[in-house]
Amino acid sequence: MKRTISVIIPAYEEQAYLGPCLESLKNRYFDDFELIVVDNNSSDETVRIARDYTDIVLSCPNQGISSARNFGAAHTTGDILCFIDADGIVSEGWGKNVLSTVSGQGDIDAVSGCNVFRVAILSKAEL
Repeated sequence: MKRTISVIIPAYEEQAYLGPCLESLKNRYFDDFELIVVDNNSSDETVRIARDYTDIVLSCPNQGISSARNFGAAHTTGDILCFIDADGIVSEGWGKNVLSTVSGQGDIDAVSGCNVFRVAILSKAEL
């Protein structure tokens, strides 16, 4: 049985980060997947940027990242749900790893991946 993937990205005021996140997903291996951006009442260019990459942009009426994730999950068609923060960048092979991890594993309820954080060190003057 072919598994289908829904990628859900909650977004609030993410105009600086959402484009690179969506670009990284566009360039990763998936045969077929659904990409959903859930806007959480942004007043910046988040929605416009999301629409440049996907046709599925939802507006979550309740503020908060958990509300946005749950709202997105309720509107998916996939049987594998992947949640990515709007300021994240997926690595090469990310989609293939998702599929191979859950392939043939009917008893998996959740998988958590490795995150790598790159933090700029600011001087006292920049703080």
